[in-house]
Amino acid sequence: MRPHRNGFAVIFLIGSLMLCAWTVLPHTAFSRECDTPLTTLHDLLLAAYPDLLGKERFMHISINDRVDSSWSTFQMIQFEVTPLSPDTISAYNPATLDPHTGKRVPPPENPSILSGEVWFDKRGYVSKMWAGGPDITHDRQNSDIEDLIESHPEWSNARDYAELKKAGALYGPKDKDEFLRSVHLERFEKTLGHLKIKSAEFNGLIEVHEGAFAGMFWGIEVQAQLPDGSTSTYGFIFEPFAGRLTQIQDKN
Repeated sequence: MRPHRNGFAVIFLIGSLMLCAWTVLPHTAFSRECDTPLTTLHDLLLAAYPDLLGKERFMHISINDRVDSSWSTFQMIQFEVTPLSPDTISAYNPATLDPHTGKRVPPPENPSILSGEVWFDKRGYVSKMWAGGPDITHDRQNSDIEDLIESHPEWSNARDYAELKKAGALYGPKDKDEFLRSVHLERFEKTLGHLKIKSAEFNGLIEVHEGAFAGMFWGIEVQAQLPDGSTSTYGFIFEPFAGRLTQIQDKN
């Protein structure tokens, strides 16, 4: 889909860096007395992709900010989830030979399961994020259906959406109720506060069928009452094959 275009290890990494006291606050399921960019990233990823847990996956984090900043908040965090730990990769010995073939043993594969970025405003709240992975957000399926539709500009909109469903998408333009039940926006309230849906629309085809005209995704606009009492408007983007989150954007 174009971006308009270990589980235990994850918990251990975040939990070992930040120890916080939990409290219950109005309009939020839980909040902490010492939220940080890392705890926010942790909660955001587990809200969007709860299936990351329980599979011995590992989180790699890169922080982007000025050296002379306070580091109490960060401008941006890049993340990548992989099946193998850094220790496993570093243990690879390029001189190791297969005793049966005599050939050099290749390094272990450590493909990216999910990667992306989260950006923060000066208060430490999420300002935007994107994420993608071959299986988690169905990148290949989304790209393939968009390429197929764009290769047939003569097709009607009805034919295009029929092809989307034929390719296996669960949430086409006629599946709004099922889609809204699937996204569980309440999971994001720990990070963004109380959320109220303002609109939800399927975005599929530009009127003129030329160039990159088939951007298939669901967009939800929400009003968020942030933990400090202020409000903000966020746009969420979900891909149609399994309704997985791919982007968040602060629209203020």
